Amino acid sequence: MQTDIAILTVIPKELRWAKQVLDIKPGDPGAKNRFGTKYWSCSTYSHMDRRDYSIVLAQVGRPGNYECAVGACDAIRTYEPRVILLMGIAAGIRNRIKIGEVALSDQVVAYEPASLVKGKHNVRKHISRPVMPRIVHGLSQDLSNYLASFEAKSGRVEKIFESLGGEYPKKQGKSRAECQKHVAVKASIRASTIASGEKLLKDGLTLYTTQRIHGKIEVGEMEAVGLAIACEWFDVPWIVVRGISDFGDRFKDDRFHDFAAMMAASATYDFVKYGLSLDVTLNKKQSVKRRRLLVRRKAVAIEPSMGKTSTNYELGRNWLNSAVKEYKGWSIPKARALIEKGKEPYRNQFLVPYLRWKYPNVDILTAADREYPVAVYTAPSSQANDPDSILQRPLYKTRQRDDQLIPQSARYRAIAHLLGLKPYDRPCFTMKRAHIGESLKLECEMGSYLRALDTCDELNWEISTQITKLNGETQKHFEKFDTRLPFRRRLHDAVRDPICDGSRRSAAIAASVVIACYDENELIILVQRRGYESIAVHTGMLHVIPSFMFQPATSNLESEFSIMHNFYREYLEEMFNRPEPERNVGDWRYFYSDQRLKYFQSLRDNGKIEIQLTGLAINLLNLRPEVCLLVFIKDPEWYRHHRSHPDRENRFEFNDEWMQIVQMESDAETAVARIKYQRDEASLLMENRGIAPENFVPPGAAAFWLGKRALDKRLLS
Repeated sequence: MQTDIAILTVIPKELRWAKQVLDIKPGDPGAKNRFGTKYWSCSTYSHMDRRDYSIVLAQVGRPGNYECAVGACDAIRTYEPRVILLMGIAAGIRNRIKIGEVALSDQVVAYEPASLVKGKHNVRKHISRPVMPRIVHGLSQDLSNYLASFEAKSGRVEKIFESLGGEYPKKQGKSRAECQKHVAVKASIRASTIASGEKLLKDGLTLYTTQRIHGKIEVGEMEAVGLAIACEWFDVPWIVVRGISDFGDRFKDDRFHDFAAMMAASATYDFVKYGLSLDVTLNKKQSVKRRRLLVRRKAVAIEPSMGKTSTNYELGRNWLNSAVKEYKGWSIPKARALIEKGKEPYRNQFLVPYLRWKYPNVDILTAADREYPVAVYTAPSSQANDPDSILQRPLYKTRQRDDQLIPQSARYRAIAHLLGLKPYDRPCFTMKRAHIGESLKLECEMGSYLRALDTCDELNWEISTQITKLNGETQKHFEKFDTRLPFRRRLHDAVRDPICDGSRRSAAIAASVVIACYDENELIILVQRRGYESIAVHTGMLHVIPSFMFQPATSNLESEFSIMHNFYREYLEEMFNRPEPERNVGDWRYFYSDQRLKYFQSLRDNGKIEIQLTGLAINLLNLRPEVCLLVFIKDPEWYRHHRSHPDRENRFEFNDEWMQIVQMESDAETAVARIKYQRDEASLLMENRGIAPENFVPPGAAAFWLGKRALDKRLLS
C-alpha cells in the first residue's frame, strides 16, 4: 500500500506529542508490520492540494543514525511514502538559535566521517570528509514558500501549541536572565543546516567545532544523516523538523524537552497542512534506479478486510528468481512496448472467429456488423431498476487457496513494476458462479486484485504474446493457435464452463457505467481514454467512465457488497478525483457526506436521474465478469453545474487513471471525450472511430452498447 507521508520520531516524548497533534486516540494500539514495527495511521487535510493526506506515524525506538536509517527503510518497504518527515528535538548553537524555536532542514551535514593520516613528526591528523545531503528541489520550494508567509501566519502554530496544552517556560530563579536571552517567547520556524553524528552532545564544544566544516550549522543531533541516506537510496524525498531543547552544554533542563517536542509537533502539523504540496512538486516520474529497485523488492500484500498481513508467494522468492531474471536489464521503452503489445489482439481480424470457435455457446457482442471479444447477457426488465439484484447472497468470505489456481504468473506485474507502476493488492469480490437464465445472478466469494492479474489477466497476456501466430480462420489454424495457450488449455481442462464458473482462478468482478446526459439540448455519452502513467492494463484505450473493480474499501464486507455503494464511491473518485482511502477506514459510509454525492442523490430522488442494470459482460480474453450500468441524467443542469461551477471542487476533474481532455485533442479520431447520441449504430460507429473494437476496452464496449440500446428503448417509451 502507498501512503502520502511517513512521520518518524525517536524518543517517547516526541511520539506522544506527534500522536496528540495528529489526533490519534490515546487508546489506539496501532498495528505492527511484518518486521515488528508499530505504526499508527491517520489523515489530515492539505490546504495546498485540497485533499486529505494519508499519514503513518512510527517511533524509531533508539537514537542514532544507523537506527534511523533502518527505521526509514522499514517505513518505505511497508508503506512506500511519497515523503518522510523526521520530527523531534535537538541541540542548538547558543546565540544562533533559541530554545523552543523550530528548525526545518535545508541541508544535513554528517560531521564525523574523516580520514586519518600521518602528519609531520608522525602526528596523526584528522581530515574531515563530511557527507552533506540536501532536500530535493521540490521540497526546497515548498519550504521557501512556507517560510516566506510564516510571519503573517505564525498565529496558526501558536494555536496548535496551545491546543496541546503548551506553555512557554516561566522565567524565574537563577536562570531567569538566561531564559530571557535564550528561550523563545513566540512561535518561530526557520530553515537550518543540521549537523548529524553519533555523539550525544553535552560538552558545549563539539557543536561549535562543526561550524568549521559548514559555517551555517545551527543545530546538532543524531539521526538526520541516517534518514537522508536511506531515503536517497530509495529515491524518497525527506525533511527533518527539530525543536531546540538545549545547547548541548550546562544550560540543559528536562522541562525543555516537552516544550521543544510540542513546538516541533505543532510546526510539523502546520507545514503538512499549509506548506507541503505533494501533488505539484513531488509528483514526478520515478527514476530508472527507483523503478528497477521496485522490481527487485519483495512486495507485501496488505489485506485489511482479511485482518492479516500475508506475503504473496508470487512476489516472493519464485517471482524474484524468475520474473526479475527475465526482465533484468530491460529498458523502459522496451517494457512500454510490451504494454503496447497488449493491444495487438484487438487488431487481429481472426481473434473473434477464434473465440467463437473456442466458446460456441456464448453471445458475442456485435454492433453495426463489428464484433467485440466479449460475451454479453442483457438484464431482464424485472432487474433493470435494481442493480444490486444481480448479486446473490450470501457472500462467501473464504477464497480459493493459491495451490488451486491454475494460471499463475507474475510477469505482467513485473513489467508494470519496471515501468514504475504500482498495482496494489486489495481485496476484491470475485465470481464463484454466474447464473444465466430468467434473471442474472452472480454468486460471489473473496479474492484479491493481484491474484486476478496473475490468474485472469495472464490469460489475456498469453493471447497478446502469441497473437501474431493466429493468421487464419480455419479449424486447423484455431487448433494450432490453441496449443500456444497452455494456461487457457489447462483451465479449460479443469473447469467445464469457465465462462460461468470462476473456479481455479480469481475472477475479480468489475463494473462499467455509461453516463448519458444533456449538454443543453444535446444528448451525449461520456467516455475517456485510459492514462499511461498510473495503470498497466489497457493503457491508451477508450473506456466508459466511471469503471471500477468491485471491491471493499473497509473491513465491513457485508455493507460494501453492493454495486450501488461502489458506484457512488467511484463516481466521486473518477469524476472529481476524490482520493481513495489509503488505510482501513472504520466507517464504510465515509464518503456519503460529500456534497457532490448529495447533489447527485437529490436529483435521483426527484426523478431527474435514472440508474439501470443493463446486463452482464464476460471479457473473453481474461474471463472476468463485468456488471454493466446505465446512468441517464435527464436534467441539463447536472452537466452545466459540474462543468463550470465557480468552486473548483465541484467541477469535473478526472483522476489519473484517465487522460485529460487536453491530452486527447492530439488524436481526435480515436480519443473521444463525449459522444453525441445517435440511434443508428452504423452512423454512430462511422462518426466515432474511437468506439471501434480495436480502440475500445472489451467490457467498456459491452457497457457502452448495452447502455446505448437501453437508452434507445427508454427514449422511445
